[in-house]
Amino acid sequence: MGEGHRQRLKKRFYKEGLGHFAPHNVLELLLFYCIPRKDTNNIAHSLLKRFGSFSSVVEAPLEELMKVEGVGENTAVFLKMIPQICSYYLGDKTASKKQITSTAEAGEYLWPKFLGKTKENVYLICMDTNGKVLFSDFIMEGSVTMAGITARSVAEITLRVGAVQVILAHNHPRGFALPSPQDIYVTRTLHKSLEALGILLADHIIVSNEDFVSMAESGYLE
Repeated sequence: MGEGHRQRLKKRFYKEGLGHFAPHNVLELLLFYCIPRKDTNNIAHSLLKRFGSFSSVVEAPLEELMKVEGVGENTAVFLKMIPQICSYYLGDKTASKKQITSTAEAGEYLWPKFLGKTKENVYLICMDTNGKVLFSDFIMEGSVTMAGITARSVAEITLRVGAVQVILAHNHPRGFALPSPQDIYVTRTLHKSLEALGILLADHIIVSNEDFVSMAESGYLE
């Protein structure tokens, strides 16, 4: 289609943003920057045909992306970076957030951390009595129902940073942000165990690709 087509698509982005772009146009535009001298329209259509959607393309395994004709290692790595860049950008915007005093603030802080995560991960926020964040990071990969997440492991981090309350979060990468019976059981067990150590489990937030649910607001920590 040539350089003229590339310039037209770029100008359209400058004027409109991506809101009215079809998925293949978004992919095509992105691919301009790692495939300089090929028709990226066909490659974009091939990627969507193979994986089904834009989000599925950028979440696909590196080796699967490279099976699409025209997609080399550099292009595959570039595509894999997109959800991570989105997560980094949103995380950076909330990095200055030093205090969490509501469920909405906790969700706003946590949701970007899980962008691009295709496996379950557990995240921990440790705070003082006023909600000031003293520690926040992923503490394990896997479900909260796995043996790796225990009151002792949470308490060790909490006490080390001098915190008195924590918010636990984990994601449901392929489902809704609804607590399973196992989630509820583990949450209540952790709540009681941490309480015995003088640590408050203020909330357990479940994150999906589009939403989050507070188990405290849902009544599971009463």
